[in-house]
Amino acid sequence: FQLFRCQPYTTEDELNLFLNRVAQHPFQYMIIGVEKLPYQLQESLLQFQLRSPLALMPDADAVTCLNFVETGPSVLREMPWIMVKDHKDGTALSYERAKKISRQGVMAFEDFHCITLVYGHAGDGKSHLIRTRLRNRLSHMVLNIPINEAFTPLSAIKKLQALPTDTRGCCIYFNFTMLPPSDVGIHEAEKTQYHQLMEVVNWFFFDLLVLGYVEDITSGESFRLPGGLSWAVFIEVPSRGQHVQPCDSIQQFLEDLPTLGLVGNKEFVEPRRPYVIDDDVQLVCKYLKAYETVGKTGIDKLYKESSRKSKPNP
Repeated sequence: FQLFRCQPYTTEDELNLFLNRVAQHPFQYMIIGVEKLPYQLQESLLQFQLRSPLALMPDADAVTCLNFVETGPSVLREMPWIMVKDHKDGTALSYERAKKISRQGVMAFEDFHCITLVYGHAGDGKSHLIRTRLRNRLSHMVLNIPINEAFTPLSAIKKLQALPTDTRGCCIYFNFTMLPPSDVGIHEAEKTQYHQLMEVVNWFFFDLLVLGYVEDITSGESFRLPGGLSWAVFIEVPSRGQHVQPCDSIQQFLEDLPTLGLVGNKEFVEPRRPYVIDDDVQLVCKYLKAYETVGKTGIDKLYKESSRKSKPNP
């Protein structure tokens, strides 16, 4: 065995030197204390695994075998066991298929504080509810990712990379601003474009929330969800209109994005109830306003004016 012991101050050159030795010289290798490495170096180890079948699936008969030892959560704690080429075969991802190909318990409980789907009528305060939950978080711990026609996995990955990956309690807020096309007056090309985009978004959520690792194949950019830090994910479900019930809106939403039905918990925002203000309440409010503006003299003045108005003309 050749051993490499990781430390918080391990440099990229030191790690690359050892990995070059692994790639070029057949032997038995072991890297100890992976969780002590800086996040960027843990990510480079993950990339090395993805590129090296022998490192990914060590075999007793293999000439070279690379083993990892860790004593705490790291990027490699739950390395994506389903490769991109294995599960993205061009077919649609339904709820049943997502459940079948995702490993049970792939993400530990402490990885997420919550994955919440907030739904309700338009204007009932879905955004306000989510922002209230995020109010006590520091600004660098909160990330807002809009889901619209311009969404791409690469743009989302670049935003995710800005989050501190060693901090507990970070929050990701996905705000959907696009609606499914109606059945009337819409060209088939627009419907096809919408469903293609939803398929991309669905795979993105599967990679991020189920596998914990999302990658843009074209650019090579990637993001690994750090384990054990109890992050929160809020998803605002768009309302399909005032005349559509919220239960129908979220049902359509989960038909388009079945992955969220697999991992998300639904939270309904109660509709706003209009205040009923009768004449007595208006009178009390008028006196309180006078007291707030002028003080007791304002109340006296308002009372005298009301008395004069209530007296009949001689």
